[in-house]
Amino acid sequence: MKDGFIRVGGRLRNAPVDFDVKHPIILPHKHHVTEMIIREHHVSTHHSGMGSTWTSLRQRFWIVKGGAMVKSVIRKCMFCRRRSSPGSKQIMADLPKERVTPGERPFAYVGVDYFGHFLVKQGRNGSAVAYGTVSYLRLINEDGKIHVAFLLGKARLAPIKTVSIPRLELTAAALAVKLDLFLRRELDFGEIESTKYCQETVPREKWQTGRVMETTSDKLGAVRQVTVKTSRGLLRRPIAKLCLIHRVNE
Repeated sequence: MKDGFIRVGGRLRNAPVDFDVKHPIILPHKHHVTEMIIREHHVSTHHSGMGSTWTSLRQRFWIVKGGAMVKSVIRKCMFCRRRSSPGSKQIMADLPKERVTPGERPFAYVGVDYFGHFLVKQGRNGSAVAYGTVSYLRLINEDGKIHVAFLLGKARLAPIKTVSIPRLELTAAALAVKLDLFLRRELDFGEIESTKYCQETVPREKWQTGRVMETTSDKLGAVRQVTVKTSRGLLRRPIAKLCLIHRVNE
């Protein structure tokens, strides 16, 4: 006991280190002050993992069951959750009836992959990197049945000079717009809605955050899509493009 604090004893009186290192202050397990001290050291070590945070704490403090306590505090850190939370994964759906019904003739039902893979031959005027875009037509009948058909696909070789991934995605988006305008001129469908999807390559720290307002489930009750409320409005995304950061009941 010194200065009103209970400290660790030991045999390091002659060690050439600070007094706090030789006799660290003992802190209780699962206490609000202990959590605040752990959170402060976690932030000061630039949101490091359990080992670095625990090493920083032991320079002055000794926490009862400290390893479990440090893990618990780091698990609640919202910054670390945004940086390292794993993405949600879709559960594979049941096989369609055509795949499991016996007695059907061979090749009665055939599926075709229209996009890739492509063999790229690298020459003097082109690189081994390529980008492309495809267009599909989605029709909804009066009875609610949905039919999706492939229309057209285009692929281009990237220039020889080094081009960043965002630049390639922007070039592919421009190609998608040209393809969309071409199909609108050639096909007389009247007013149709055009939707474009691109891969996001921004860092995790710049991802949008929002709150799930509504979920869409399949026949078995598995959640497939959600409606997310963000600062820019409502977005509808599949769960594979979401990272769960915080639950309401946590």
